[in-house]
Amino acid sequence: MDTLNKKEQYYSRIQEAKDYLNERISFDPKVGIVLGTGLGSFANKIERPESIAYSDIPHFPQSTVKGHAGNLIYGSVNEVPVLALQGRFHYYEGYSMKEVTFPISVLRAVGIKSILISNAAGGVMKITVQEILYSSPIISVCIMKIRYVAKMMEDWARDSLIYFRRIPRNS
Repeated sequence: MDTLNKKEQYYSRIQEAKDYLNERISFDPKVGIVLGTGLGSFANKIERPESIAYSDIPHFPQSTVKGHAGNLIYGSVNEVPVLALQGRFHYYEGYSMKEVTFPISVLRAVGIKSILISNAAGGVMKITVQEILYSSPIISVCIMKIRYVAKMMEDWARDSLIYFRRIPRNS
């Protein structure tokens, strides 16, 4: 399959997942939240929550990490309409970078303009569970995949009309 067909197929899968979600979600979500390790219970704070299993969403990867429930939860937080991903996907689980980033592309397609992504940042410094830690905007990815990630960021920027400046290498 040539590159153009692969790209068209990828965007077609995003559209299928978007259409599936739009049929079930009756509001325009404003904020996406990715609930990584230790924060899955934040979904309990979502007002009037509805849940869709990742396995029901076309082409969505499945969570395999313990504590990642594998649900998309939608509702509101302080009257702000949100979509929360209860669990995320990792390259080290054997997923391709396209599969890892697929849910974020779907969130963008359904209209998400802002996103909060959580992770387990243990070992960085003395912090307690569920404490907020601001990480500077450095993306750590296997060097062989950095070009793909940069291309995805450029596509997102072009599609979202957002400017991403190059992030200097942290040395």
